[in-house]
Amino acid sequence: MKRLAAFLMALALMAIAVLGVHASVANRQYRDADGHFSRWYNMYKDRSADALRANITDRTMVVFGSSEFGHLKGSRYHVANMFSPADMDMEIIAQPGEQCLYHAIALGALAPEMKRKQAVLMISPTWFRGKGVKKEAFQLRFSDSLYIDFLKNPAVSGSVKKKAAKRCEKLLAGDKETLTRARIYRKAYLDQDAGAQAAARVAGFFARDQENASMGFSWKWYQFRNKDRKRPSPMSAGELARMDWKAMRREAAESAEGKANNPIYASDRAWKRGLRSRYEDGPGRHARDSMVTSREYGDLRLFLQICREEGIRVKLIVQPVNGYWYDYCGLTKDERDGFHRKIARVARQYGAEIKDLTAYDYKPYVLTDAVHPWKEGWLLLDEGIYDFYKNEETVL
Repeated sequence: MKRLAAFLMALALMAIAVLGVHASVANRQYRDADGHFSRWYNMYKDRSADALRANITDRTMVVFGSSEFGHLKGSRYHVANMFSPADMDMEIIAQPGEQCLYHAIALGALAPEMKRKQAVLMISPTWFRGKGVKKEAFQLRFSDSLYIDFLKNPAVSGSVKKKAAKRCEKLLAGDKETLTRARIYRKAYLDQDAGAQAAARVAGFFARDQENASMGFSWKWYQFRNKDRKRPSPMSAGELARMDWKAMRREAAESAEGKANNPIYASDRAWKRGLRSRYEDGPGRHARDSMVTSREYGDLRLFLQICREEGIRVKLIVQPVNGYWYDYCGLTKDERDGFHRKIARVARQYGAEIKDLTAYDYKPYVLTDAVHPWKEGWLLLDEGIYDFYKNEETVL
């Protein structure tokens, strides 16, 4: 009897704890007064469907990307700092390892809240090298709440959901717990298996609370650590009115002169922090890599198909790479050109706009390393994002 009483007491305490956590995270909106939450670069933010959805307004354009948003975060040239929310209301969803499949799922989950039917996908050519997104990266970034909301979105066709589910389960094969949950969600919300629906509700309840709690604690900690930090001032209305992109890029390039004393024109900081040792290891590290056979193209088509089904205008911005580095590593210009032709062909098939920055592959001072933007590189990305946003605004 005593054992039973102890068990029931433990069960009651656990239920109180679970409900307490749920009450503390449910329906909360994590957004500070200046809208910085939507531009916050953080993996926990990107895994919380509730927080992402809560911060989409009627003017919000969603911008999907990856690790480039972690570079020059304190610079005025970074898109999160250059424009105020009043001039460009955007939500950035971007972390290392987040590629086309992750973004397709996120788009499918958030599309019902996107009153402004507009999105930007920042494409890194390196996503298409080899087989596409790595299993470990996808497992780390997988979001239960986004996946559930994606599967429950009636506007996304069953064929797209089936392809995404099959791809997800293959990539999650090394993570048994997450794979089990993903299969339960698929059976419950795609296959309409009544037996799986109760299990899906329970698993989803706990997973969503965990994601929201992790995001909430991380956001509060970020606010505490940065409460006295001075952020770069965004461009004023007057500066925007007389904006001269070419002049700004020229100034940015001039500010980098003398700071790239190496064979590939990377920043001296990046060169000393790892690129030099990799360069000295010898050429040819990517000589056998292909950029035209990757599974990433199928994931990109899923993203674009969801855009089509949801009536979302999309712009693909193909970022430049360091041509000197990849020539040395054996991933030749001919191979890279094949990638650019194929990306353009896929964009045409789905009616997507595209801005391909391959012309800057060999321009010094555009990238800090092999793939990430320097000041001038950020200005090229800024221009593509801002022009798309303002063009849509004139249409609205």
